[in-house]
Amino acid sequence: MPLSFSSLCSDFYINQRLNLKMDLPLRRDTILSLFERVRKVHPQMDRLRRYANEFALETSAADDGQAALQWAAVRKTSLRSGVANPAGIEEGLALHRLLLEVAPFYLDINGLDLEHLELLFGFDLHAQGNHDAIVYKALLAGSPIGALADRPGAVPVACQPMLGVCLSDTPEQQTFLEVKTRSTAGGHYGAAGRAVRTSEEESPISVYLIVRRLAPAKDVTRLPQVMAEIAGEALEIIESVIAPNVLAPLRSCIVTG
Repeated sequence: MPLSFSSLCSDFYINQRLNLKMDLPLRRDTILSLFERVRKVHPQMDRLRRYANEFALETSAADDGQAALQWAAVRKTSLRSGVANPAGIEEGLALHRLLLEVAPFYLDINGLDLEHLELLFGFDLHAQGNHDAIVYKALLAGSPIGALADRPGAVPVACQPMLGVCLSDTPEQQTFLEVKTRSTAGGHYGAAGRAVRTSEEESPISVYLIVRRLAPAKDVTRLPQVMAEIAGEALEIIESVIAPNVLAPLRSCIVTG
């Protein structure tokens, strides 16, 4: 995990998704040839898995727990990949770049077929207790919408803010920020005897930054360059907005209880 993120979260990951308009050729020889090409560059990805709706190539869990976990998957109309806890940003983007370089030729992807390309930067912060109360205290306390929870006896039971924006100078690009809690029903009871969601174990609060480019390229050979542009803009948002205004307050509330 990049050192700049290690003090703010428990786990960090970068996922990519290329959505297509037409069905991909999910033939045996096609999928195996693509995955074998990926494995030549990333030999640690040596586990082939078949799920209900996709074929996936995954990294076997490292014995020392230090190596980044990677996966690539092909679905009917999408190509997806992910890297968890990379040592640095470049390592986290390398698999995605490779897939965008080689997959169009193995899967017959045409520029007309491209619907959107997106990168998700995810941050997991493990926390006990009422996740929704933590998110409220860190991000919404004192805000106009947070006034609902300022009423006497109010206990947050659902607090998963999400915001999406589209900048006027780049209408084809959409940026989303989402906070997801994973507490389960239990613990104590709030107003009207309703169970407050809590977590006795340290399940994560997740923060997602998703940057999506619609109709990303007319020429599939430009996909790696488009991904680099998306990554650069996402990292600027993380540094200027997400880290100081979302991750740091959440981390502070978790640490202070």
